[in-house]
Amino acid sequence: MVAGHEGNEAVYVTQLVLELDCSLPTAKPISLWFSDLLTSPGDKFDTLAKAMYKLDDWAAHTKIMQYHHINTKHHKIKVELAILHAHLALDNEALNGY
Repeated sequence: MVAGHEGNEAVYVTQLVLELDCSLPTAKPISLWFSDLLTSPGDKFDTLAKAMYKLDDWAAHTKIMQYHHINTKHHKIKVELAILHAHLALDNEALNGY
């Protein structure tokens, strides 16, 4: 479908649809021990990161570092949200008392 023209060139637009491919194998969940290493603060994760670094697989090392960073950030945001919800509940109680 032609959406317009830029100079003498036609600009085409189409809707892309990705069909579900159920023939692919289902991804297995990561093992509990690996998940524990990946999400643990401090020494546990450091041990995993050092071991991955020694494998000379930069992509795998980068992925675990990135996952750990996002997971840590996610956890901090959840804590901040819990604190805000607690403050909100206290403020609601105070407002209801007036």
